[in-house]
Amino acid sequence: MVLALATGIASFWLHMKSALGQVLLASAWESAVETQQIRRAWPWADTWPVAHLSVPASNQSLVVLDGVSGEAMAFGPGRVTTSSSTASSGTFIVGGHRDSHLKFLQDVSTGQVMDLQTADGEKTRFRVAEQFIANADDGPLNLPADLHALVLVTCYPFNALQTGGPLRYVVVALPEEDA
Repeated sequence: MVLALATGIASFWLHMKSALGQVLLASAWESAVETQQIRRAWPWADTWPVAHLSVPASNQSLVVLDGVSGEAMAFGPGRVTTSSSTASSGTFIVGGHRDSHLKFLQDVSTGQVMDLQTADGEKTRFRVAEQFIANADDGPLNLPADLHALVLVTCYPFNALQTGGPLRYVVVALPEEDA
């Protein structure tokens, strides 16, 4: 009985911490846009909000964090730090977990709208141009160097029982005027 109670409390704490994290991240994002300065959601955070991704058809509104470390992605999707930091040029690459923040990608279809706002205030509307499965064992994604796109990457398959496989689900969205 004590073990069951301890498990229940631990589970409740995890959900509460996750919910509070989302509130703090949203507040940090709003402050970052308003002040144009990096704002950590809590003092010991190892990441900070760099963008806001909205996918109306999937009812998604996500704060994108800087980096794709395990610690960062526990709270939200992250920007691959070697990708563009702005929505108005370059390739902005977002990675996230297939069973939480980027789970909605399994239902995304070609032509769907995605809005990205970066901390510099730039807002760009993208439309999904293609989705494909890549194998991480084959090396990094080969995207054109001059590609202006929003690229979302998550593990695949979505309902796998084991984690850590080499397959990645990739969604490429182009600026609306180019899509």
